Amino acid sequence: MYPRKNVQSLMVKQSKWLAQRHFASLTLNLRSGSSDKQVTVRYLPSAAIDQVYEWYRKH
Repeated sequence: MYPRKNVQSLMVKQSKWLAQRHFASLTLNLRSGSSDKQVTVRYLPSAAIDQVYEWYRKH
């Protein structure tokens, strides 16, 4: 897990196929020292992505 202060942005991608099955991919852009890092998690349930998004929004 990364601290919220290091998360610069979130991006959700969902194809028609994944939407029908209530899944999506989540990409986090992270600040890591003097460079940026991108982490993608594929095939997450939509409910889990909603939880991550709410966590990101609250802080």
